[in-house]
Amino acid sequence: MEQITPNIYTETEIRGCNPSIVFTSEGAVFIDNAQWLPKNAALSNIS
Repeated sequence: MEQITPNIYTETEIRGCNPSIVFTSEGAVFIDNAQWLPKNAALSNIS
């Protein structure tokens, strides 16, 4: 995991997602978003 700022860490070596952690004064927020590829957009008919 790579430290972006003192409170933000992200992982860029996992194919298909970029999980991240943001540390706030109230706790940690975990972010796990899927990669959005143009092929996926065509398959789902969403733009």
